Amino acid sequence: MTSVSNSCEMYLRAALFSDTKARFRANRRFGPDASLEQFLMDNPNAIAITGINRARSLDVKIVAVDGVAPSIENLKSGSYGLYRPLYLT
Repeated sequence: MTSVSNSCEMYLRAALFSDTKARFRANRRFGPDASLEQFLMDNPNAIAITGINRARSLDVKIVAVDGVAPSIENLKSGSYGLYRPLYLT
């Protein structure tokens, strides 16, 4: 995470560091393959961002944000604070 342009990243910076401009270095970065998901399953204390449908298909815990469960309904309503908008281009 090096850019503050991503809304998920900004949310995590605010939630973890109380500062959306906090800088830190990632020990590891993952590409668009399944290596992130495998790393999560192999390391139960790891934290990552992935799509809700992909996360639901894995043996990982999807965390509640501010007490709001990560569900499709809560994503649609905007109640779940950690999301990323997608655009059709």
